This record gives sequence, structure tokens and C-alpha cells, in this order.
Amino acid sequence: MKGQKESTKGWISFRVKPEEYSTIHLHFESSACRKLSEYARKELLEQPVVLKYRNQAAEDFLAEMLLLQRS
Repeated sequence: MKGQKESTKGWISFRVKPEEYSTIHLHFESSACRKLSEYARKELLEQPVVLKYRNQAAEDFLAEMLLLQRS
């Protein structure tokens, strides 16, 4: 029984307006959560949510280096 994961026991569902859903989904996409339900659970239980951080300068540099490497 040790390796078994605890399953969820109940459902909570609610309706939101389209603009509210867009806002929630935008925040979800900027988080490191894999599923919307995971993000919502953390927010509702006031647990910390890890956010993605993008370093645009580093990404630009890597893209240029890849182009140079292919040449």
C-alpha cells in the first residue's frame, strides 16, 4: 500500500464568466502547474504557486547561437 497515491474524494464546480475564465487561464498558463485543477486547488487552499520566469535576453542569445551553429 506504500506506493499508492491518495485519490481525490469530492468535486467542486462553479461557473465563471468568459472574461473571468480568460483571466484564470492566463494566470494558470504563467504558473508551473500542469493542470488547471492543480492550479485551482493550490489557489483555493492558499498554497504557494510557482510561476514561470522567462529570460528573453537569454532566449534571444540561444536562438542566435543555434543559427550560427547550423551555418
